[in-house]
Amino acid sequence: MNIVKPFKGILYNKQIIKDLAQVLTPPYDIIDPKMQDEFYKLHPYNFIRIDYGKRYENDNETNNVYSRAKEYFNNWQKESILVKDPKPNFYLLVQDFFLKTNENADSLRRIGFFGVYKLSSFSPQTIMPHEKTQSAPKEDRYLLTKTCGAYFSAVFSIYDDDSFTIENIAKEIIENTEPYFEFTDYQKVKNYLYKIENPNLIEQISNFMKDKPLYIADGHHRYETALRVANDLKHLNNEQTDYTIMYFTNLRSKSLKILPTHRILHNFHIDINHFKDYIKQYFHIKEFDLSNLKIAQNEMEKNREFHSFIIVMRDSLFLITLKDFKLIESFYNDQIPMVLKKLDVNILYYVILKNYFKITEEDLIKQKNISYEKDSFEVVNKINNIIGSIGFILNSTDVNELTEISKIGQTMPQKSTYFYPKIPSGAVIYSFYE
Repeated sequence: MNIVKPFKGILYNKQIIKDLAQVLTPPYDIIDPKMQDEFYKLHPYNFIRIDYGKRYENDNETNNVYSRAKEYFNNWQKESILVKDPKPNFYLLVQDFFLKTNENADSLRRIGFFGVYKLSSFSPQTIMPHEKTQSAPKEDRYLLTKTCGAYFSAVFSIYDDDSFTIENIAKEIIENTEPYFEFTDYQKVKNYLYKIENPNLIEQISNFMKDKPLYIADGHHRYETALRVANDLKHLNNEQTDYTIMYFTNLRSKSLKILPTHRILHNFHIDINHFKDYIKQYFHIKEFDLSNLKIAQNEMEKNREFHSFIIVMRDSLFLITLKDFKLIESFYNDQIPMVLKKLDVNILYYVILKNYFKITEEDLIKQKNISYEKDSFEVVNKINNIIGSIGFILNSTDVNELTEISKIGQTMPQKSTYFYPKIPSGAVIYSFYE
């Protein structure tokens, strides 16, 4: 059984902060140094200062990124920049966005809500991960959370509900309530946040979530951090430390979108003829001009079930499609389940990155000679500007693959999923101290 409760959220004071787009940020793990600097300049109360602050050469044990985050957090509450709700609520987040599919741009609306989740060990009855984690991000989130006594970014979870219970509740709220705030974020996504204050609706939502197993879509590091924090603070006998903030949305929604994350290899000298001869052993090859990326992507999407990729070279594109899975089974360890073997990111890794380019799993963890890119056109741009040696454009992972892998207790490689749109950090904060 899962326990999902309302909480006294800490939010930006809309009487002082008129435009939330000036102060909210995406999750820390997609912010690069350039974005970080831009958010610092955007507004003196931008949330970047708390959730993902700058580090300086003269930092020490008493003055560092975590102590500064705590100071900002405490001072902004004293100044009423951030204000805590007097009673526990759930918080409904509605996100309207456009997403291009082939030649069209679909208008979509994703509905989810923030609550606090009573932490539990991973199991098929409660909550399941789908990706591996690294120690460095977990240590960073642990120090931030423990120093500040609060969770600033929600774990993104999904549940299965073909009756669309939460969506039906949301429809009534949207039609009859003014949002606490609305703003358009850096992704050009329109965000609306509503407070769910009605005791009957709160009870209905809590009861509904009890029997809904959860899958972590985004925020694995944050969840494992919360488990560690709860264990370390048991001596305080504070029940609130047993919870973390979580965003919940329905995996049955047509607006739940997973985008692909493409790969770029660096510092490789590639003999194109030798490489093509290798590829031809396992894949059908079709060549495209660089200007025809969209056409190649459309064909790759149509070939999704046959495992297709686009290889980006400096003068051309190659659409490759697996001939027969039996040809590549020998690349895998026998202990790897078939659902993982047939995952596109694993086919690319085991057959091409590992066997041909000798990229190891440790290289992936350290991002040695490999980088990741969300925009397929940017992959082409970087290869042609000699920022990379070769690029690989993929189809997105399917949500059914995610749930199937999670249910058998397995995890995908990192960078297998990119849920879109992202949840704004700082929209609602959960402090486990009064």
